[in-house]
Amino acid sequence: MRNTHKTTSNHIEWFESLADMAAFAAANPSPKSSDKDDEDWSKSASLKDACTLAVHGWSEVRPEVDALADDLQDRINNVLADHYVVQHDVTGADVNIGLFMAGEPECMMQFVSEPQARMGRVVKVLVNGSTPWTVHASSIMKRGAAVITLVNTLHLMGVGVELWWESPIKGDGKCKYSTAVKLHDSSQALDIDNVMFALAHPSMLRRLTFSVQEQSPTAKAQHVGGGYGIPTEVGMNTLHEFDVVVERLSHNDDPTVRNGMGWIVDKVTGLGLIEA
Repeated sequence: MRNTHKTTSNHIEWFESLADMAAFAAANPSPKSSDKDDEDWSKSASLKDACTLAVHGWSEVRPEVDALADDLQDRINNVLADHYVVQHDVTGADVNIGLFMAGEPECMMQFVSEPQARMGRVVKVLVNGSTPWTVHASSIMKRGAAVITLVNTLHLMGVGVELWWESPIKGDGKCKYSTAVKLHDSSQALDIDNVMFALAHPSMLRRLTFSVQEQSPTAKAQHVGGGYGIPTEVGMNTLHEFDVVVERLSHNDDPTVRNGMGWIVDKVTGLGLIEA
């Protein structure tokens, strides 16, 4: 399902799922750059090929994700702070004097370790997928591997994740335009392979999103000439609050590319899930 949100300064077209976005992109009656022969830049043979990968899966960056996850695991195991909660029962290591004097049978206490990342917490993540044309496809894939590892780490720590992807642009017009998609809801079981294409494949922007823009009167009204707009700040945070916003990839030396591990640890630490 495709939805729209308009203000005087922002226009957002967003999809309920990646499958919805892929279906809309594939139905483009007059594709332009979205179906251009530029496999080195987009890492797919065609718009049709990219839409197929989006729906049926793509896992080329899986080895890099697994390597990051393995390196991160020791760090998390070493610094993940456990706290203790009191559990009352008829037996235990200590007595709760107040309950004992009141005649309560379950007056004994034991202290049970519980992960700091409690079940029930939900972290909302928004990824800015816009990049300049000068950013290498390999950099998009490296940044994507870091973001995927962050999402998977949150999941493994018992935290629910709501995940969004957005491509905001600006052109000659005064209104910013965004294409956005909800990739994962916290109520769903997380399958990392299902979000790998959206987060790490260059064709998510350079084919699927371009195809959506080619069909959008609002995007065309930006008067971006032969290009597809100038990457800018996200707009979905005007509709929802997000705990983590992954800023746009502006250059090939971005921290997510240069030091994915450090970036992930900083984000998890910033959420209060591990100690610095």
